[in-house]
Amino acid sequence: MSSNVRHEYVAEWVHLISTVHPDCDTASARIRVQAAQTMMNDIAFMSPLRARAGADTTLLTIGARLLAIGDSY
Repeated sequence: MSSNVRHEYVAEWVHLISTVHPDCDTASARIRVQAAQTMMNDIAFMSPLRARAGADTTLLTIGARLLAIGDSY
């Protein structure tokens, strides 16, 4: 994926977070998006972690909290 495509991808997620939480500034939204993407990508490449029971639920929970789309925002 080219850096321009990555930048646009992150920008779209930042826009979505800002739409859901207008009080969340752009820098905070970008940090949340990049943290969630990094976590998901790292887990995707670590088969022992992917294979753990409940890994999918844990990833969803952490991702939702990072992106501030759950109850914890």
